[in-house]
Amino acid sequence: MLFRSDRALELVQQDPYVLMRFRGVGFTIADQVRANLYIPMDAPSRIRRGIEYILETAAQSSGDTCISDVELEKQVAKVLTLLWSDVEKEYLAMLAEGVLTVREDSWLDLSGTQIALTSLYEAERTIASRLLKLNTRTDVLPIDGLLEGLAGDQVSAMQAIAEASCFVLTGAPGTGKTFLVKRVVDMLMLEKISFALCAPTGKAANRLMELTGETATTIHVLLKCLPQDGGVWTFAHNEANPLPIGALVVDEFSMVD
Repeated sequence: MLFRSDRALELVQQDPYVLMRFRGVGFTIADQVRANLYIPMDAPSRIRRGIEYILETAAQSSGDTCISDVELEKQVAKVLTLLWSDVEKEYLAMLAEGVLTVREDSWLDLSGTQIALTSLYEAERTIASRLLKLNTRTDVLPIDGLLEGLAGDQVSAMQAIAEASCFVLTGAPGTGKTFLVKRVVDMLMLEKISFALCAPTGKAANRLMELTGETATTIHVLLKCLPQDGGVWTFAHNEANPLPIGALVVDEFSMVD
């Protein structure tokens, strides 16, 4: 985001939280600017940005795309130093405007009313929908001879991978994720399934190549990133032109935004 130099001060004075659009400026810094401008603590802009900040922080720190209304009230008291009665009007307005969503998913096994940023909720639903579309496998790949040396969780993961169309392998450092990827590549090669290996960065791609002994590239190279007029970039491979392979392995996927 860019400010016109002749209006920058005016815009910040009107709403100091516009500064949060710049990388490195979070709610805390913007709130300090607000205090220096003597804008009231219960200003609508502060309440709205505060609620958004609380929900975004929950997603970034723990992966939760929603929190209970009880937890939201606690966080409002902690972050904004306000009573719920002070913020309820703006909270209800954010619900009415569609900025916030009340989660009512039948499969969501959580107690209390769950509140989410609508943008995060819709992103989660889109991802879930696309994963379901990928889940079309009916056959099971044989893994005989590939389980030797694997621990219990690794065996379970390998069995699940052999049955799945799409699989997300997660685990703490040192739990054997990297070793398991090599076995997955071995399985694909034994079954003569064409595949590609990639990672978000060149360093991660090189590590994947060293591990498997097979060619690995960055995601951008694999999809053939192409510059267009106006500084826009597109990919040669996309939904309309998918990669001509039977399987894709993406390492270090947590780096992908």
